[in-house]
Amino acid sequence: MSDKEKKKKHFERNFNDDESNTVVKVNVNLNCGEDKQESANPSAFRAVNVTGPQNFPASVNPKQVEYPNEVFDLNDEYNPVSSTFIPKQAGVYMIIGSIGFQAAMPANYTVRILIVVGETAVVFDNDFWGEELTFGNIASVSGILRLSAGDEVRIFANSSTDGNSIPQGTITHFEAARISSIFND
Repeated sequence: MSDKEKKKKHFERNFNDDESNTVVKVNVNLNCGEDKQESANPSAFRAVNVTGPQNFPASVNPKQVEYPNEVFDLNDEYNPVSSTFIPKQAGVYMIIGSIGFQAAMPANYTVRILIVVGETAVVFDNDFWGEELTFGNIASVSGILRLSAGDEVRIFANSSTDGNSIPQGTITHFEAARISSIFND
């Protein structure tokens, strides 16, 4: 009996030995990638802003958030100068963007943060902050998105009051990772 057959038999026995005598049929790929090569390079990056605050005047028009400090980039797909992620392979990606925001003066305000693909906002979130709260606000947005090779992904934000981003990597960050290179049209 091969090692693969032993593993399968042991796995099936574990599922058949319960007290209720219920049989659960499970299909399991025991190959574990031994005969399959990964067809696409791994894709993931993380960038932050620890350089300095970015000014956000009160506006209804979102402004691109700057993430100039690249923490890592597995497939050379992130440009820290333009704060843009451009995937080299089509796939399904998890995208996360976050901004720390400090109002110039105490005020009730909202911060909106968006994931933009090309020129289209595809996911956004809105956060309200009360004037009695004098410490910084953190707004974040995330989405699982189907991207094509060459798509330009950026994070934008705006606020209803003047303020600045907080240059701290734990709160002002942008990251993405491909979770699947396979999807059907």
